[in-house]
Amino acid sequence: MAIIGGIDLHLHTTRSDGRYGAAALIEIVRNAGVGTMAVTDHDTLLGYRDAREYVAEAGIRLCPGIEISTSFKASNKFVEEVHILWYGMDADSLDVIRFESDLRRTQNNRAAVIVSKLSDIGYELDFDEMLIAVDPAPVCLVPMILQLIGRGRLPFRANAINEFVVEYLGPGGKAYEPPAPELPNVLNELKELGGVSVLAHPGKIRDARVIESVLNHVNGIEVFYPAHSSEETENFKALADERGLLVTAGSDFHGYYESEYLPPVISEVGLKELERFIEAVRL
Repeated sequence: MAIIGGIDLHLHTTRSDGRYGAAALIEIVRNAGVGTMAVTDHDTLLGYRDAREYVAEAGIRLCPGIEISTSFKASNKFVEEVHILWYGMDADSLDVIRFESDLRRTQNNRAAVIVSKLSDIGYELDFDEMLIAVDPAPVCLVPMILQLIGRGRLPFRANAINEFVVEYLGPGGKAYEPPAPELPNVLNELKELGGVSVLAHPGKIRDARVIESVLNHVNGIEVFYPAHSSEETENFKALADERGLLVTAGSDFHGYYESEYLPPVISEVGLKELERFIEAVRL
C-alpha cells in the first residue's frame, strides 16, 4: 500500500514525556499533513491506546508503537543507553501487557534512583506524588521537571529545560541512572512477541561499534531524524541498504523541547523505503 500524506513514526504524548495528550497531538500532526503516524511513548503503550480513539475521525493511519529505554554493555566499564522503537505488535495481547508491566516496574525503580540523586544534589522532589500523577504509566523525566518548575527551581523555558536535562538527567548527567533493561534481553523478548524492532536515533549513540552490533539484532533503523546531519542520514541509509534493514522516519516530537511541530524530512527514495515498513507492520 502506498504511503498517504506525510509520515511520522516517533511521537510522544503526556503518557510519557510529551506535552500534549493523544487528541491534541493528532490534531497537530494532521494539520501538518501527516497521514501515517506512530505514538511511541517511553516504555508504555498507553499513548497508542489513547490515540486509537481519535485517528479514524482525523483520517490518519496509526501504527502501534513504543520506545523502550535499554542499557547496552559495550565493555566492562562502558554502558551505552540505547533506545529501541518497537512497532506492529498486538498491543492487547496478554504477553505484551505483561512485558509492558515489567517495563513499568523497572523504569519506576530507575526513576526513584534519579529522584534520590537529585535530592542529594539539593533538588528535593516527591516521588510518590509522581507515581500518582502518571499512574498507570511509568515515571519518566517530565514529572521531575514539572515538579521543579512548580517549586520554582526551574524556569518553564525550552532552553532552560534542555540545559537541566543535559547537566543532570541525560547520559553522563549528575543524577543520571542507566535504564535497567539490558538490550540483548529486550530484543530476545521482542522477537518472541512479534512486531518490528528499530534502532532509534542512532546519531545519539556515542560508539559506532555499538550501532554496528545492535543492527545485527533489529529489523530496522531510524534514518530520517531531525538531529541527524545530511551525512549521518546518508550513512545510516547505507547501513540499512547493506543489511537489508527497514528504514523509518520520526520527528521525536515532545512539545517541550521544540518551538513548533515539524514533520520529518524524507527523501523520495526514503518514502519508497518506508512503504516496506508499512507492509511489514501490516497497516
